[in-house]
Amino acid sequence: MKNKLFKDIFKKGDILIAVVLIVAVVLTAVFATRTEESFVEIYVDGHLAYQLDLDADIVVDLADTIHKIDLVVEVKDGMVKVTESNCPDKLCVHSSAVSSAGGMIICLPNKVVVKVTPKEVDAIS
Repeated sequence: MKNKLFKDIFKKGDILIAVVLIVAVVLTAVFATRTEESFVEIYVDGHLAYQLDLDADIVVDLADTIHKIDLVVEVKDGMVKVTESNCPDKLCVHSSAVSSAGGMIICLPNKVVVKVTPKEVDAIS
């Protein structure tokens, strides 16, 4: 009698474990495929010059004679990168493209920061 009770509980426990695993897999799939909507912000000398949608395909030519900047930023396929720059070491050009919030490309000689930031969600709506 005692052994039969253990088998019944164990079977119910197996079902519970299976349900928990299935829910965990479904939630992981939902959150893994969910893309975060983001902006690309381009700062020149500490001031916001451009705010672009990361999902749009855009090429921005930052040609500024006052700051002596000649830099090209490309947003394509949900990623942003610096494709051209007049800075001497070209570290910004050789850096990897960024696509996730918090990612940055910095060109110190030109005082340009390219930053990916998440779109703010209004908690009230």
